[in-house]
Amino acid sequence: MGKTTPLGTTAEDANHLFNAPAKNEDDKVGVFTTPQTLATFPGATAAVSVVWQVLTRADERLSNVFVPIGISLFVGLIIYLLTVRKGTIWRRTLAEIGIALINSFMIAAAVLGISSIKPETSSRNKEDRPPLSAVSQNSPVPDTPQPVGEQLSCELPENAESTSAERLTKIIESCTTDITNNPQNVTAIFTRGLLYHNRKNTGDYGKAIDDYSKVIDSDRAGNISRPDVYQNRGNALYERRETGDLEQAIQDYKSALSTLDNTKENKNKRFDLMLDLGYAHYALGNQNGAVRTFRQICTEDPDSSSCLKAKGEIGRMGR
Repeated sequence: MGKTTPLGTTAEDANHLFNAPAKNEDDKVGVFTTPQTLATFPGATAAVSVVWQVLTRADERLSNVFVPIGISLFVGLIIYLLTVRKGTIWRRTLAEIGIALINSFMIAAAVLGISSIKPETSSRNKEDRPPLSAVSQNSPVPDTPQPVGEQLSCELPENAESTSAERLTKIIESCTTDITNNPQNVTAIFTRGLLYHNRKNTGDYGKAIDDYSKVIDSDRAGNISRPDVYQNRGNALYERRETGDLEQAIQDYKSALSTLDNTKENKNKRFDLMLDLGYAHYALGNQNGAVRTFRQICTEDPDSSSCLKAKGEIGRMGR
């Protein structure tokens, strides 16, 4: 049985498929079957990644995207020197040097998360990040039609983002009535904040922030998730970033992370918060903080969809 590469193709089959027959063995250029390529040297990617991370820890300036490219070229040269055969003709030597360079860039691409297949990219950056949804652990109620004139209960409707502003306003009025009757009703206060957040009218973010703040300051939050409240207030502050609220948004995301139980069940929630934190750092102009946060996601779970989004953001920053 022929030796099989990690890609699942034997070297013999690959040579037959990709190398045209030649009368003289020296006339062949083994583009796909060289002794060492990225496919047969998977440790190269890990080596470059580790070296780059160590250098970045030592000096933040080395987080520049050109550093791993330089390291990759060096590693590719080492692979070439280890595999080149003495006495080869000049054409084969040039071909192998070219392969070494290509392999170097393949290593750099793997380290930087670049694929030949363009992944779906996240649009949540400084300029075009879409409004963040208000999150809640409260069980939503179906958004069913209500009889004309009937007062709606103070509950967050299902698919609140697509609920009409008029309907949200009526529910907000109901929540306000409940709060007037019982100023300590933090569930109604939190629900009203979520409703303001989803209505998105002028001034609504400020009203949502006020309600979220009341819940955070209350000692009667009950079953309301404190990380959810911090994240929602951070999201509302981010949406109002033109007024200089980004630093407080960053603090809220950090508070949400610190109060979130670090369990396997909360991993996706944690990554969502870290993405939000990274976006806020970037919007504030702190690229180093954003890159550190995004890389932390990939350190914890390099195979997650959150890591793919984080790599996309890092790539857009040219880091």
